[in-house]
Amino acid sequence: MQELHEKIERSLLKSFITVFSLILLLGLGGYFSVTAFQAWQVRRLLEKANALVNEGNYNRASLDARRVLELDPKDADAMRVIARSAESAGLRSAIEFWRRVTELSGNAEGDVTTA
Repeated sequence: MQELHEKIERSLLKSFITVFSLILLLGLGGYFSVTAFQAWQVRRLLEKANALVNEGNYNRASLDARRVLELDPKDADAMRVIARSAESAGLRSAIEFWRRVTELSGNAEGDVTTA
């Protein structure tokens, strides 16, 4: 009788550990899937925004770059697209956007253009 109880306890413990491990794996998998999707979305939006800037479609480029900033507020490349768009449109706010680019990128060379 004692042996039967021990078998049942081991079986329940194995089942508990298995279920707990599956829940943990699913949770981690879901987190990393969302993170990977967000990184892909940022890359895709930045590629599209840069292409739109090169085509001269500054309004749409700025919208895509702003979407990137919603996903990652510290993305210097998205702020760079906004700064280029504002500068090309002759907006005075371009100066502030370029300042923000230098803040976000750690003052990397080539971030500020001369007019």
